[in-house]
Amino acid sequence: MLSEERRRRLLELIQQKGSLTIAEAGRRLAVSRMTVHRDLEQLAAEDLVRKVHGGAVAVVSDRTLYDPRASAFKERLVARADAKRAISRHVARQIESARTLLIDASSTAFFLVETLPAPDETFVIAGGLPLFTELQRRHPGMRVALHGGEPLHTGSLVGPLALASLADVRVDWAVISCLGVLEDEGMLYDSHPEEVAVKRAYLDHARRRLLAVDSSKFGLSGAYKLAALGDFDVVVTEEGARRSPRRRK
Repeated sequence: MLSEERRRRLLELIQQKGSLTIAEAGRRLAVSRMTVHRDLEQLAAEDLVRKVHGGAVAVVSDRTLYDPRASAFKERLVARADAKRAISRHVARQIESARTLLIDASSTAFFLVETLPAPDETFVIAGGLPLFTELQRRHPGMRVALHGGEPLHTGSLVGPLALASLADVRVDWAVISCLGVLEDEGMLYDSHPEEVAVKRAYLDHARRRLLAVDSSKFGLSGAYKLAALGDFDVVVTEEGARRSPRRRK
């Protein structure tokens, strides 16, 4: 297991349980106590956990951005990680023939680094630095670009520079997530107007569109309408892929 993946798993365990001893962490991850110590030092340095005698406790963040669910990228990365990994496997099968991709900065889409088909001719435009960096590291033969913009703490690059950098782009697939989906309205919602504008640009510049959301997002709303479910070709949850209920013509 790579060190970054191991730390993600460790943080997920701490978040789920609220606290974790070094001994239990070593057993769960099958690593030495010294390895756990080092990983906890790194997580504590990033303010993701607080070290205590014999282990660590979760850190509860009070940072908000229009909606308390729009938390920082590192916090969202460990939430429902198993569901997001399942989603990434289903998404990879849907887009396996794609040669050009726009992928947003969501923590759900980030897990595509583990499953994305990576032939050398694939070109991916990433909407956030973590995805861009990890794709470069894992797939050195893949063409990877980072579009412009100013970063939100959610990880997304937004603003006029982001929109301008996408103006001449046309891709096979756009992959995005969102804050909430109201199926009875047939609408998607997100938390920040500039993030909504960039994700709409993704949809405008893609031949096909895929929505990747875990089941906890259904029934939730947000401050801003993002798009209609019918704007997507495929909706993917941890349970699998399905065609949009009102697929656009």
